[in-house]
Amino acid sequence: MNPSPSASPTLSIIVPTHNRSALVRRVLEALSRQSYPATAFEVLVVADACRDETEDTVAAYAAQAPYRLHLLSHRAGSAAATRNLGAAHARGRVLLFLDDDVVPQPGLVQAHVEAQRQNRVVLGYSRPILPAQPGWWQLDARRWWEDAFRAMGKPGHRFTYRDFFSGNVSMASALFHQVGGFDTSFTGRLEDYELGMRLLKTGARLHFVPQAIGHHHESTDLGLWLRRVRQDGAADVRIGQRYPELRVRLFAHVTSPCDQKRGRLRKVAFGHPQRGDRMERLLLRQAALYERLRLRGRWRKLVSLLQDYNYCRGVAETIGDWPAFSAWLQEAPLPPAVAGDAPVVDLAALPAADALEEALKHATDQGLRLALGGYEVLTIPPQPGAEPLRDEHLHLALRELAEQQFVPALAMHLVRSTSPGGLLWQSSSSTLT
Repeated sequence: MNPSPSASPTLSIIVPTHNRSALVRRVLEALSRQSYPATAFEVLVVADACRDETEDTVAAYAAQAPYRLHLLSHRAGSAAATRNLGAAHARGRVLLFLDDDVVPQPGLVQAHVEAQRQNRVVLGYSRPILPAQPGWWQLDARRWWEDAFRAMGKPGHRFTYRDFFSGNVSMASALFHQVGGFDTSFTGRLEDYELGMRLLKTGARLHFVPQAIGHHHESTDLGLWLRRVRQDGAADVRIGQRYPELRVRLFAHVTSPCDQKRGRLRKVAFGHPQRGDRMERLLLRQAALYERLRLRGRWRKLVSLLQDYNYCRGVAETIGDWPAFSAWLQEAPLPPAVAGDAPVVDLAALPAADALEEALKHATDQGLRLALGGYEVLTIPPQPGAEPLRDEHLHLALRELAEQQFVPALAMHLVRSTSPGGLLWQSSSSTLT
């Protein structure tokens, strides 16, 4: 039975959905098995233009749910508007957004609640669950997701707006409404990235909690993913229009030098963005053939071309042809470089904590130079769209520098010195004789 409606919930869980009644039922059942008390949270399922039995499924489950369960419906055709509608009716002090294909494991809700702090945005771990016989694209997609979560889990990871995934995330209701919620002008994709940008600009801190596990049931195929890539191109233009400081870096992969085949496809994408469906279907059939023949190298190259082509189509549909796109990029500020008067931190004589904090405060906008005994070993340029620079970010940067440069160099030195004719070998040989 539902708890008394007079009780004020600590948490509101918002589940946006569209024609996924079976998955929504699994999510609702999983929420009834949480370690966090069911009487302390409410669930709002927001059905967006559903034509299946989603609404009947939710209404039927409400009679047996151990938590307060509400059904909201509209026909916006927008993930941003759907999540905003749920937030507008939520009564909890904390909002947890959970996609309808992310089935929460028993500790997810408690992990989110325990990780909440003032001005903190808690990102959960959506573990990809693939079909019984996944295709090559689904396997690659799982690797991409796992790599993204692995990076966020590294101590000292510097979060950016592109780490904000809305499928398993929580924050204070006051913070969500302070920044204005999701931007409903993003009707296709990347409304979560845009909200992540605004959250970081207001001083919110992203925090990854791997214990907040949800099983993400991924059924997207290559064709659907390519349609999403096309939407990503259009959405990145909107992000670049709103935040010009991101523009050049956003599209660096589009303007970079490329081979002849990729160049021809880009020319077609910008010249005739609406006429490429037939060519895409032909290339998709070719990719399917490569997969059947187990030609993975050729398959990867072709999928990369299709990704680039569809992204450029989305850009062209939003901004115009190549000359218009180039002119638009030239209007944007250049990516910031390390300023001449950027703070310098010498690792051999670290400043006091207060002085280091002040240096990092300026380094967020000016960049930072790291030195060792007066010799510069690393520069960290300003990074638009990233959280302010902190000392834990320096620790990670130095660890990665050591892994990439110092450790291989030291290993090579040891290999050379212990090889025949090397100093250590000669020393040991002379001792034996």
